[in-house]
Amino acid sequence: MDTLQAIARETGLGLDDAAFAAAMDARDPLRGMRDEFAMPTIEQVTADDGSDGESDDRAPCTYLCGNSLGLMPLAARRRVDEEMDTWAERGVVGHHRHAQGRAWIAYRTRVAELMAPL
Repeated sequence: MDTLQAIARETGLGLDDAAFAAAMDARDPLRGMRDEFAMPTIEQVTADDGSDGESDDRAPCTYLCGNSLGLMPLAARRRVDEEMDTWAERGVVGHHRHAQGRAWIAYRTRVAELMAPL
């Protein structure tokens, strides 16, 4: 909280000011990561519950669900497509010789090593 108050003093903005939130966003070193995720709109997520088509229905949703996988990384679709292509083109050989060097047989070992500290 002290850091936020110091930044508020520095910027001359109140902690509850929308401009303060924008200033904090501008300072965020991860601000560019937002573009790496699919951002559903209000219209998309409410399509089956009678959305009224208001103009802000096309605004991105505020995503606060802590009980999910979160927003889909855009790279996920590409990765899944690559695996499907390897499966289609190499069949069972993809277990050992993968087009992108990600042999399926080795996943168990890599995952176990990464999870061992948990």
